[in-house]
Amino acid sequence: MFNKHFFFSSLLATVLSASALAQSQDNEVYIEQIGEGNQADAFQGIEGLAQDNEATIYQEGLFNVTQANQGVNAGAARDNQVDVDQNGQNHVAEIVQGDNGKAIDNKVKITQIDFSNLLSIDQGNEGEAKNNNATAHQDGAFHSATLAQGTDGGVAEKNEIQLSQLGSSNLGDLKQGSRIINDLGGTARDNQMDASQDGSDNSVVIGQGVDNGTAMDNNASARQVGDDNFTTIFQGFGTGITSVDSQAMVEQLGDFNESGITQAGRDDLASVLQQGNSNGANVAQGGAAPF
Repeated sequence: MFNKHFFFSSLLATVLSASALAQSQDNEVYIEQIGEGNQADAFQGIEGLAQDNEATIYQEGLFNVTQANQGVNAGAARDNQVDVDQNGQNHVAEIVQGDNGKAIDNKVKITQIDFSNLLSIDQGNEGEAKNNNATAHQDGAFHSATLAQGTDGGVAEKNEIQLSQLGSSNLGDLKQGSRIINDLGGTARDNQMDASQDGSDNSVVIGQGVDNGTAMDNNASARQVGDDNFTTIFQGFGTGITSVDSQAMVEQLGDFNESGITQAGRDDLASVLQQGNSNGANVAQGGAAPF
């Protein structure tokens, strides 16, 4: 298979497989832009090795921006795939895999429909990302989602994040083994996140092994149906606190519900189901509650 770079652009499309100092093997980039003011950037490998990578970007409408990085700077991106589909106007999507380190067997899929949506996916950033999968879907208006795995200090291994938001004005912030702005942070292994929001003005914050954290074999899921719900899950909350084999599940049906779970111990399990209106539930195990 030979290198392929296809693009149909309205304004700007930039495709780089590697720098002059790097290797680039069997990479494929496809960019299609329809409308005006669109921008798409795809970088693969740049300062290191890019191998069998693939990036597919489709934008239609107005003022869309997409940027995809795979193993940039320190380099080494291997068998990675990025798929971005944006439809409407004012979309922004930014994907980074392995940034200052390695990205191996990672996948990213982003779909944004309607207008004014934001999305950012980060896997590995300052370290390694192995076998990670991040999927985000936003439908409606004014959505915002940030997904990160093993940022700062790095090392995200066999992690999976899925976020789906329907309605409008929903927020999401999901991270694993991370503190996103810190000199240290990291190590998320075999983790899984699921968050689904249906309705309007919902908010979800899920972290596993946050701060300088370490998150291993954790599982977190949150589902909200209705309006104005709020969910917070921390596992290994606090500076340098380890979370091992923890599980947290929150499902809220109705309106104006809120819930919070903090687990800073090991082998923990917490599950909350709320149905009706104006309910509240707080669970803290072995750590200080963030509520």
